Amino acid sequence: PRTFSLSRYLSSTKDPVVQLTLLCTFAGWWHSQMRWQDVRAELLSEQTVADSLKEQFPYRQVADALLDLRATHHLTQTELAQRIGTSQSAISRAESGKHPIAVSLLKRISDALGLDYAIVFTLAPDRGAAETR
Repeated sequence: PRTFSLSRYLSSTKDPVVQLTLLCTFAGWWHSQMRWQDVRAELLSEQTVADSLKEQFPYRQVADALLDLRATHHLTQTELAQRIGTSQSAISRAESGKHPIAVSLLKRISDALGLDYAIVFTLAPDRGAAETR
């Protein structure tokens, strides 16, 4: 199973409710050895956590996709960086969820792993149908 970086999430928020939720979730994960995807799903099920993470990690969806992709291919950040000709720190920044990610980086990653990628736009759940017109 993937390791969960609790310190990364705790240091990224000053909201005590979010920190407490993270700690409780981590304790449950540690005890049961939940998979990272399960921990993430549990964290995001709490609306205050989801809202806070969305605000603090605006590029989280792409970062999560990169984390999942790397885990699926059993690659470290350094190994992925070497495959695409960049630094480990560039991969780390992309996976932080705090920085914009260039489409060219996504293209290099997909090419290196023999994959296609797609960028999909969906209506945000908190927007009404009137805004789509």
